[in-house]
Amino acid sequence: MRNGLFVLALLVSALSLAAAQQSVKLEVAEPETVRVFKAGNGVTAPELLPTSFATADCATPLSGEIELATIIDVSGAPRNIMFVHPLGNDLDSLALSTLAAAPFQPGESNGSPVPVAESVSIKLDACPVQVQSGSPGATFLRVRSQPQLHLSPTEIYPGEVIYTNATLDLNGGIFRPGPDVTPPVMLPAAPIVEIGSGNTAKYSGEVMVTLIVDAFGMPMNVRVARPLGKGLDQKAIDAVRNARFKPAIFKGKQPVPVMITIAVQCRIY
Repeated sequence: MRNGLFVLALLVSALSLAAAQQSVKLEVAEPETVRVFKAGNGVTAPELLPTSFATADCATPLSGEIELATIIDVSGAPRNIMFVHPLGNDLDSLALSTLAAAPFQPGESNGSPVPVAESVSIKLDACPVQVQSGSPGATFLRVRSQPQLHLSPTEIYPGEVIYTNATLDLNGGIFRPGPDVTPPVMLPAAPIVEIGSGNTAKYSGEVMVTLIVDAFGMPMNVRVARPLGKGLDQKAIDAVRNARFKPAIFKGKQPVPVMITIAVQCRIY
């Protein structure tokens, strides 16, 4: 098996989602709906304000460019951040935190600040930094040079949204796909793992994996629900952890965290 070829193809199958779908009933106050503007036609675009991030140096930096979408609210804060073009590695999380911490001058319409939807391309050059406390050997990424952010208009968001920090509590804040909650959609982010070479599969099967997709589209609490064995279960977990999603949407307006099941197709060559 050491010389074999492992191919893990992730598939959010209709069968696995159907098994997770349940009717949801929310007995909470309806949160505020916010109109979203787009730059142009009398609406000015938000502008990034000067900011500086703490840096670190290393011999083997991790670099890449990630595209996110966000709504810059009337205070200049990024809201409802989600992936457009992720990388499928640790830079994705760093991009999320970088954008969340970035200050903006909000867009305006008729002289008043308004929420404006923007696409944000972020170039990152980062270093792994050892965590001094907590789990032994744990690391996090810190930027090696100042991130480069570039804004452009986006059509991703609907005309009205609900911000993700509004309180919607169900099962501790975790939803399931159902009549009011559209399921998350997997984005291309290198979800295939290959080792070795070969042409004909010697063994194939599915690993069923459960996970929570958070409101940003990041996988959390990834666990094997139905194992396959032969060393493939951990590879399936690793592949799912590298997957990125368009988050589930509640009533077409608000990204919410959901629990889903994924069928990971595995082949040994």
